[in-house]
Amino acid sequence: YKVTGVQTCALPICLGNYQAAITAPTITNQTLTDRTFSVSVARNTNLNYALWRAPVLGNDLAWAPVTNAVILTNGTTSVILRDTNASAATLYYRVMATLP
Repeated sequence: YKVTGVQTCALPICLGNYQAAITAPTITNQTLTDRTFSVSVARNTNLNYALWRAPVLGNDLAWAPVTNAVILTNGTTSVILRDTNASAATLYYRVMATLP
């Protein structure tokens, strides 16, 4: 998933129903050190993972993919997703799993 160019109008997009078709990833660890947020999830080899963030909860349109996320795999057991540009402000994170 990539966003390019300038968005001049927005259409309501609901990710909730699409995401509900796939079992939510199991978070096994999360840390925040300096400006790096890391979250580990149990790995399902049939899925791709992406890290999303929002400044507020309760507004589905506030969520955006973390375009500079670092995604690491630990063999077949876990996936680590990192936001190396986390701010001091409160941010909320979501791990999205999609079929390839």
